Amino acid sequence: MLLAKLQSNLMVLILLIIIYAHSCVRLKGHGKAELTLKHAITIDSILLLLELLSTYFNGNDMLQYYKIHKAVIMSIFFLIPIMTIFAPAFTIAWINKTTKIKIHFPQCLYVPIIANTVLTVLTIWTKWLGYIDENNEYVRGEAFIYVIIMVAFYMGYTVYLLLKYRSKMQRGHFEVGVGVVGIIVIAITIQITVQDVLTIWSTMGILCVCGYVFTIYYDLIHDVLTGLENRASYLNYTKILEAKKEIRLSAISIDLDGFKEINDTYGHYEGDQALVQFSKLLQEGITGKRKIIRMGGDEFIIFIEEDNIQMLKEQIVHLKECMQKYNVESNKEYTLDFSYGVAVYDKHFKSIQEFLNDIDRRMYSQKNRKRYKSNRAKKISRK
Repeated sequence: MLLAKLQSNLMVLILLIIIYAHSCVRLKGHGKAELTLKHAITIDSILLLLELLSTYFNGNDMLQYYKIHKAVIMSIFFLIPIMTIFAPAFTIAWINKTTKIKIHFPQCLYVPIIANTVLTVLTIWTKWLGYIDENNEYVRGEAFIYVIIMVAFYMGYTVYLLLKYRSKMQRGHFEVGVGVVGIIVIAITIQITVQDVLTIWSTMGILCVCGYVFTIYYDLIHDVLTGLENRASYLNYTKILEAKKEIRLSAISIDLDGFKEINDTYGHYEGDQALVQFSKLLQEGITGKRKIIRMGGDEFIIFIEEDNIQMLKEQIVHLKECMQKYNVESNKEYTLDFSYGVAVYDKHFKSIQEFLNDIDRRMYSQKNRKRYKSNRAKKISRK
């Protein structure tokens, strides 16, 4: 009976240990989101182990381990807020990673941890949060409601962050975030309602594993240099488009002009910086619900879920204005410029691939015209 009760915790703990070992290599040198996830895996592993020990030592037949059992329970109380604070911490780090917004971690989120630490220390003598009775069984204390309030506060703040920055986040990321909070709330409700059922830390462990997989997948479909989506994302997205019956779509194929000259004249590092800056200008200049992808080298494609050609022209004008402003203020010895092809998907196109080939053709046509004019101007100047 005891083994069956602890089986899920054991399995999740083993899985977390494997994931942690892999993360030590896979997430080495990554940002705050990945580091926060790694710490969450560590704390949840400890909590799972403590919960296993608490369940094992619980009962009159383990009375000789009374002091160890008490120490285990107190340790769990200490770690509960540290684990739950990872929900808003990871959300903040993820928003910072995936959007242009930079959110600072509010110091007020540490207040419940400090209060919980004081309350846990006092519980050693007062039994406010919980205690081990004369039969060596764990009993919730009169102030246990504080733990529930504290967890609710962190979950509520996480939802607040998701709602506040919803418009800046990718729709899928927002939905996943809300889903994760919902699952955590359900797991907590079940364990609070049915005390003998262990759901909280095993559920959070599984969510940590899901978060780890999600993080790896995010990195796989994003360009390391620019942070934009990459060709893998492009291939996946076009397959989704091909499967749709109704498509409302526009696309812009963009190529950075003079990139080879920048590389040859100023070096590859400067070439990389030009690509990074150009990517930022694309994100600033092309607004609305769009997917910006770096296809490779200096080639980019932008998908916009609109079918308004006038809107597309306005987007291009806005992008050019942003670029002109940058060229004036950058003090670089070179200027950034681009060639583009744009089209709205309609019934004239037999397939998505034909549509994409068309905007590519338009882009290269414009690029060749520019190259012809530039070469002609050079010949005239030599004369």
